[in-house]
Amino acid sequence: MRFKSVLSVIMFFGFYLYSTAQELTFGPVNGINFSNLRGEMAYNTWSAKPGPVNGIFIKTTLGNWLMLRTGAEFTSFYYQEKWKYTSYYTGAVPMDISYSNSSFTPGGCIIVPSSPAKWDYHFLRVPLMLEWKTPGRLSFGFGAGAHYSFLMNDEFTGKDKELHSEEYREENFPPSADWGWMLSASLNYAISKQWNIFLEGRTTYGEEVYLENVDGKNGSAELLFGMGFSPFSKPAKKYEGPAPGRRLEILPHTGISFSKSADPDKKSNYAVLPGFNSGVSVKFRVDTAFSFISGTWVERKGYSIEKPSQSRIFYNYTQNTEQTVSFRSDVSLDYLTIPLLGEVSFGNRFTTNIQFGLYYSLLQNAMAKGEETREYYYGNGYQVQREHFSQNVEGWFRNDDFGAIIGLRFEYRIISKVKIYTALQTALGFVKLGDDSEDETLVPAPTQLKNFKNRTVTASFGLAIPVFQN
Repeated sequence: MRFKSVLSVIMFFGFYLYSTAQELTFGPVNGINFSNLRGEMAYNTWSAKPGPVNGIFIKTTLGNWLMLRTGAEFTSFYYQEKWKYTSYYTGAVPMDISYSNSSFTPGGCIIVPSSPAKWDYHFLRVPLMLEWKTPGRLSFGFGAGAHYSFLMNDEFTGKDKELHSEEYREENFPPSADWGWMLSASLNYAISKQWNIFLEGRTTYGEEVYLENVDGKNGSAELLFGMGFSPFSKPAKKYEGPAPGRRLEILPHTGISFSKSADPDKKSNYAVLPGFNSGVSVKFRVDTAFSFISGTWVERKGYSIEKPSQSRIFYNYTQNTEQTVSFRSDVSLDYLTIPLLGEVSFGNRFTTNIQFGLYYSLLQNAMAKGEETREYYYGNGYQVQREHFSQNVEGWFRNDDFGAIIGLRFEYRIISKVKIYTALQTALGFVKLGDDSEDETLVPAPTQLKNFKNRTVTASFGLAIPVFQN
């Protein structure tokens, strides 16, 4: 029944696209996803495990800029929670301590940890996306849309489920279907009028809860490769207006950011966290002096705690005569950012560009990494504990951010069609990052995170490549 429903949907869209399309394209798409559980993780550690993405797609052009896409994809999400391991030492601490995945107690006893918890889910996914694409043989595209996914695990949907009562299934089985949202960016190349290939990056969001203990919803970061065939390809409509190559440019970039996402009134308790960033933007020139820029960027923001603290997420220190804590932590916040910038340009071969505008970011991951040393003093001795940790902490922070960007970009034309550039930007977040959830079963919002805001300076290098019509 499930396959018949999917087939009916694909046939309906296929008939619709064929009857209305300037160009209908279909073909295989294959790739890999990395699971990214989205939920209220506070002290857990989750592995980003790879899984397959295989399927077919059908899409049509709607004019020179837009495309409508659907299809059917088989994908698997593999989730694995790591246990927290601690190494204990008593007496004098060795100078060169080797850390391992075992716990040591006085006398040399080894406590063997249990196996990590694992969850595997397999889905048949039907996406429906609207894509914006630049013209030209080599083109760049952005996409956004929704998906509906059918759970395919035999133990939950096959004959094996009859081994359990209906009441048991309702209380313990995951939802039989999921739905959610998708965002994508792609690089496309037309081999001929009928054949094209593309490389696509995608992030997905599910809306149904599959892991109750952390309010966990499905999510992934995906890298896909596809090949499209257009059997009914028609000549493209003649572009009217200024030559696209003079008005549209693709701007790939990479760089380094320096972030200090902290309470503006307590900045002295936190240090700057460096991180890498990259992305692709599209520049639309309105006239010779003014342009609009948008795109998709992957950015790392966050902060570093270097003072003694009793929390891994925020600075918090209370003197305790029986316990001394030496703590260092780097809290990294990884975002998918969509900017909307205006740019004023001066110059010809060497161009100075002033940027200003807004951004909206979706939190992809939040991690706390570092080392904690604890010394416990007793009447006749003491104990020292050292711990390396790497934990998912998304539950402490909001799922999005919004703010302003100002910056400078310096371009230099190296050949007639391509420029290189360097850019310096400052981003100021408007949104308080602390999660304001009132659900007491999840992670409460501590007062120490209440006024946290993102503050980032970014230096980047990139290319400015004009887009030409076929």
